[in-house]
Amino acid sequence: MTNKEQMDRLLSNLPSIKEKIGFDFYGKDNLLIQAFTHSSFAKENTNFADNEHLEFFGDSFLNSYVTSRLFKDFCRFYDDNQLYCEKTVGELSKIRANNVCTENLANCIDALGFQNFILLGRGSENIREESSIKENLCEAIIGAVYAASNKNIEKTYKTCSILLAISNFNENYIEIVDEWCKEHEIRYSFQHLLSYYNQSEYKVRLSVYFQTGLKTYDGIGKSKIEAQLKASEMASEEFNLIDMQTFLPASKITEEESVKLLNQLYSKFDYAFDEPEFQYPKEPDYDNDGNPYWYCLCRVYQKEEKGGGYSKKEAKRRAAFKMLANLLDYKIKEDYDDGL
Repeated sequence: MTNKEQMDRLLSNLPSIKEKIGFDFYGKDNLLIQAFTHSSFAKENTNFADNEHLEFFGDSFLNSYVTSRLFKDFCRFYDDNQLYCEKTVGELSKIRANNVCTENLANCIDALGFQNFILLGRGSENIREESSIKENLCEAIIGAVYAASNKNIEKTYKTCSILLAISNFNENYIEIVDEWCKEHEIRYSFQHLLSYYNQSEYKVRLSVYFQTGLKTYDGIGKSKIEAQLKASEMASEEFNLIDMQTFLPASKITEEESVKLLNQLYSKFDYAFDEPEFQYPKEPDYDNDGNPYWYCLCRVYQKEEKGGGYSKKEAKRRAAFKMLANLLDYKIKEDYDDGL
């Protein structure tokens, strides 16, 4: 992509970028463009300044914002006018480091899709997806907001708050919704809802027009993009369920094959749930006739199902059978042997 093509792409997306970070720039769009300008692009286009100074100041403000939040969230003054904190210094340092680390800030840029608009010099396209490049962009945006707002701390902190909230999303759920709906030829739309109860938050409704009818998912966040991400995350969980049910319909599930089927489901959808774990007690229980009776616990993240039988193998099968029903939202028939 030529320098002109990169610039045209960035310019056409500036309104969306400003909306996502919750700051208009008030006619100082050149500062936002500078935030996206890598040094390799600036060297080839001498009328453009790179983002390194904006990144420097943005990094400082981000650390300042996180420190102020730590003080607000965990520190208190009492009658003796001394400072008391719920966390140790080591714990505070860890929380701050986790918030401003490269991975966290890169996640933010991934969720926003901003890496696609970074201006790069010829031969530098291969660095677009590097975490450090995304981190620098995130910090440069904060620096640009500070400069464009005439050094307004409150507005700069608001941008820090929005970006850190978005950084908690490890996936771009909006993109996932878009790709899934296109693949299944399903329409969807976002609608911004008024949040009278809290003017500092946004509420967004995602409407998905399934063949079986309309379903809506509401998300609330400090920015429209955060609210959209939350709504999209809820929808993507349902999309995963639909895909898993299509892969493994209830009619194909039997207790006899349940362990194998559970492993197949995990192999296909390992991004949707954790690898199943099976645990047994050290000793079995005994029935009234003195026969050993085993229990097996199947655990998948926060889900647990327990099965029992006169052998470990039987107990494991039944636990896996129940877990399949749990994961796939199927109901086990009253007559257990009849299946799902």
